[in-house]
Amino acid sequence: MDPAKLIELAASLGVAADDKAGLVSFVLGYAQASKKLAGGAGPTPTPAPAPSQPVQIYYWPFHGRAGAAMRMLAEANIPFEHVSAFPKIAGKCALFGSQDTQAVMAPPVLVDGELTVSQSVSVARYVGQTYGFSAPNDACGFQMAMNLVDTFEVELSKNAKSSKDLRDFLVDGVGGKPPRFKTLLGAIERAITGPYIFGEKPSWVDFLLTQQVAFARFALFDPLKKATGHDALVDFPKCLSIYNAIDALESKAKIETPVAGPSFAKSPDSEELKYFNKPNVLIIGASGSCGTSLAKALVAKGVTVTAGVRNPDPEAPKNAGLKSAGVTFVEADMGKPETLEAAIKAGSVVFVVAPGTENRAELAINAINAAAKNGAAHIGIISVASAGTTGVFGTQFRAIENAAASSGTDFTAFRLPFFMDNILGQPIGDASAIFLPVAGDVEVTLVTVDDIGEALAAGIINRGKYRNAILKVGGTRTTHDAIAAAFAKALGKEVKFTQVSDEVALQSLTGSGWPEWQAKAAIELYQLQMAHDHTMCVPEGDDKTKELLGRDPTSVEAFAEAHKGVFA
Repeated sequence: MDPAKLIELAASLGVAADDKAGLVSFVLGYAQASKKLAGGAGPTPTPAPAPSQPVQIYYWPFHGRAGAAMRMLAEANIPFEHVSAFPKIAGKCALFGSQDTQAVMAPPVLVDGELTVSQSVSVARYVGQTYGFSAPNDACGFQMAMNLVDTFEVELSKNAKSSKDLRDFLVDGVGGKPPRFKTLLGAIERAITGPYIFGEKPSWVDFLLTQQVAFARFALFDPLKKATGHDALVDFPKCLSIYNAIDALESKAKIETPVAGPSFAKSPDSEELKYFNKPNVLIIGASGSCGTSLAKALVAKGVTVTAGVRNPDPEAPKNAGLKSAGVTFVEADMGKPETLEAAIKAGSVVFVVAPGTENRAELAINAINAAAKNGAAHIGIISVASAGTTGVFGTQFRAIENAAASSGTDFTAFRLPFFMDNILGQPIGDASAIFLPVAGDVEVTLVTVDDIGEALAAGIINRGKYRNAILKVGGTRTTHDAIAAAFAKALGKEVKFTQVSDEVALQSLTGSGWPEWQAKAAIELYQLQMAHDHTMCVPEGDDKTKELLGRDPTSVEAFAEAHKGVFA
């Protein structure tokens, strides 16, 4: 067409004569798709009538990267034929040896009358511009489309080949930087201006977004969520809203082929997904019973563990259990923040086990702040069932939980009840008795230290599922009368439970070496038990122990049988 007439036609479509960018876009679009493409900046062109012959789409026997074009054609009631036989696809594509002068590079290939066009973005753009799904501004539409391709087809595909690369890309980031997937898709999310990308009506770019999300979910994200609990799209509600809206169109039923073939979907047991949640974990305060149990459970699941302790000598007596687990040691003293910063690596998981000191909140918060400052990907903390109550322990651990929640880093807190292992300190062997300041028939929940380690390890490995959550780990529901009966059965002798006064219990605890503040705090917990406070007997619906362990928690009967040798 004569240049003057092109300018005149462009002007009739809203492109000003002095709008060089608009004219260039219009001319390129016109040249690519002849009179069917009335693209460029300006009003949405009137959809072309249905062609005299069905549009042909050459693509594999699923819709994959041709999904956007197929969905738009179906929605616009434009007849089309899906040609999936390889010889016919090869006859159109130079990539497969075609010498045809109309040969294009690779599928998907669209043929509409005399026009042949290939590659997913060009095909989607042509269908959108021609049949009623134009972007308000062609250049912006093309830019957004290429952003989608870069995010899903380039970057996601490149980083899905190993568990470490995939985790860095989706969750942890590299070198202290945010994960690249969140950066890329976050930019797209922020640019969405309405219910659809460009406002109130869907454009071809919305269909392309749906195509990309559908394939990513089928091939990777859904298997990943099934295997690990990690939801890669949870932080992108606008993108998901568009996907759900397009996916809910009744025209979807006209597409009979699947998103992709079964071979494209990652198996939940694949190496890339199997080890996705197995990070490098630094346990600060690792030498205590809970820290050691956690370290052993993580190592058993193939996780690399570093024990952050005040004395990193593997031969130190307190480190014996950690050494046997095969961890490495590093100095990490919660009272010396400089040692924490040196120990914490960007992108790692940091688990903080608060010490049993009166200033435990201050020390644990030092570790939490250091983890956030140094780019930890996730923070795990031990808390107590009574967190939030007015007692000493409740106040201490609520402050620790609040620090984790406000750190700006993803966290998981585990609220623990009394340890069943504490019963081993009772004079069951010498006096055949258990003495505590609580009635024997009061129901409580207790958990073993071994179960604690396994539960915490599962929560950290599946931290995507438990992101920014406070989990109640109740353990086993029982009474102290039942505990006495379980040891009596295991030992083959009578074992009695006797309730003592708070004063007698306090004297016993301080006499055995407990600091007075700690002994009084323990008595507060027994008082909560006597008051039938819900924190002391975690309701079954709130208890995550079985979910985390993948089995029933250790019963008092099994515990008594396993530890009867202590009292032999």
